[in-house]
Amino acid sequence: MMSCRQAALLDSKASFSALNPMEAVKLKMHLKVCTSCQDFYKDSALIDEAIEKITQQPEKQQMELSDAQRNKILEALK
Repeated sequence: MMSCRQAALLDSKASFSALNPMEAVKLKMHLKVCTSCQDFYKDSALIDEAIEKITQQPEKQQMELSDAQRNKILEALK
C-alpha cells in the first residue's frame, strides 16, 4: 500500500500530466481506503478548479467570488 505522501504526490502529478496505468491503479486503491487522502483529493480538485477559472479570465478582469464560493474555499482550507 502506498503512503499518503506518495498518494499526494501522484495526485499533484495527475494535475499536470497523465499517470501511467500502475500509478492510477495504486492511487485509486489508496483513495478507496484513506479518508484523509479523499479529503485532500477533494480540496486539491477545488483549488485546481479555482486556478483554472482565474487563468481563463482576461488579465484586466478581476475574478469575483460569490459568498457561497468564498465559503466553500474557506471550508476546504480548514
